[in-house]
Formats: sequence, C-alpha cells, structure tokens
Amino acid sequence: MEDKMRVKGFLYGILSAIFFGSSGIFIKHGYDKNFSPVDLLMLQYIIAGIILFIYSLIKYKNNIKLSKELYRKLFIQGAIFNTLMTVFFIPLLNT
Repeated sequence: MEDKMRVKGFLYGILSAIFFGSSGIFIKHGYDKNFSPVDLLMLQYIIAGIILFIYSLIKYKNNIKLSKELYRKLFIQGAIFNTLMTVFFIPLLNT
C-alpha cells in the first residue's frame, strides 16, 4: 500500500511540474492577445477554482468541514502569497 501511494505521489508531482512548465506557453499566447499579467492571473485562478471546486464537491462532499480560522488562513495563503508569486513569474515570460 505504501509503495502504491509513493508511486501515486511521484505521478502527481510529475503532472504538476508538466502543467506548471507548460503554463508559459499559454501565458505567451495570452500576451500575444494583449492580456495583461493581472488578466492572465485572474483567468488562471478562475479556471483552477472552478475545477477544484467541482472536484472537491464530487470527491469529498461529506468530508469538507473547515473552521473559519482555516478558511482565513487558506484565503491569505492563496490570495496574497500565491498571487504575488504568480504576479512576479508572469512578467518574466513577457521578456
């Protein structure tokens, strides 16, 4: 069982790296269509949020129980820190 989880973890890590690495291609196309970095960031988060929300509802419908404090921490982490990382990453692809 532990080996199966380890393989699954490696596969998820590889898929994550592929998706992150290929995001530059889509960002370049967005720049060609005159999207600003903030527009691209907003579009990225809207698409990811919808996909993750639907996945969570299907897979974890009965198990999602988060406290208000945890919601606050998740919001701060996602809205501030992850946004800043992406805001600094996207303009690098415009060079």
